[in-house]
Amino acid sequence: MAYIHLKIKKDNQMVKYIKIIREYDKSLSMNDIKEKIEKDDFVLGYNSNEYDISDTLNGVDRKRVFRKLIQDLEKIGASITIYKNNEIISLDFLDNWLNCLDEIEQDIEEDMDRESED
Repeated sequence: MAYIHLKIKKDNQMVKYIKIIREYDKSLSMNDIKEKIEKDDFVLGYNSNEYDISDTLNGVDRKRVFRKLIQDLEKIGASITIYKNNEIISLDFLDNWLNCLDEIEQDIEEDMDRESED
């Protein structure tokens, strides 16, 4: 089980960050996001073990959506610290880990396909 969380450094671009984060997760209020940034708290996260059948049916890859969120925030100047299970990790580490998850998913699908053919 892995939890990826983000902290965003407070600066004068917070309104832009809040807008992008709200597009990603509408359940977070603007005030909650602002408070978390101001308190240097985890703003949002991704749980690799969460599964939603509707995402699968709609072809949505939540880990890639989360990675794009990070990319979009960085593109507008956000200073982001990434945590995996409460330990700071680099963006390269995150990318490698996400690629590993993709490979595992692919292996599982291939195994299931082989088993269904027998």
